[in-house]
Amino acid sequence: MHPQLATAAERLVALMAAWADDGADLLFADNVFQDDERDRRRARAERLAAEHGPLAIERIDADSWTEGTIVVRGRQRTFHVDVQLSPESPPRVQRYTIRNDA
Repeated sequence: MHPQLATAAERLVALMAAWADDGADLLFADNVFQDDERDRRRARAERLAAEHGPLAIERIDADSWTEGTIVVRGRQRTFHVDVQLSPESPPRVQRYTIRNDA
């Protein structure tokens, strides 16, 4: 797996566990908050942290150096986060989708 995907995954899961707007601004490409409002994304992250407790990466299934699925373990179960990085240097998260289907 490419180290930039692993780093982005770690930063994204840490942000979901403890949201900080400054951290989000550094991690996300410009389109992320155009696709879904900052307040909605923050509220979703806060709900996940409240529901799942401490979050940890169980594994990252990489499709390429820019795309993959993060399997995140919470207190009682796991969930998936699909992530895609931007083509800029350094890459930023340009899309992520949280799936509670694990």
